[in-house]
Amino acid sequence: SDRLRTSNVNLTRYDENIDEHEDFKGRIYINSSGATGRFLSLELSEGDEVTIWALSQEGDSNIHFENASDPELQNDVVAVGE
Repeated sequence: SDRLRTSNVNLTRYDENIDEHEDFKGRIYINSSGATGRFLSLELSEGDEVTIWALSQEGDSNIHFENASDPELQNDVVAVGE
């Protein structure tokens, strides 16, 4: 029951519930407490920047960032609070 929420009506399935923040273009909603099997892959070039706004509604959580090609280059865990 996870959802991709976006205002992009060109997608086959979309949900306009993207919150009231004017800068949001979309979000991923994970409907599971303690979900550890969710993966998001981004293909980036050197110097690219990504901003992630994260919220946990049931206690502290972590986001794990890993370079899939070489985890020794990047393998970071960042705490996300409520």
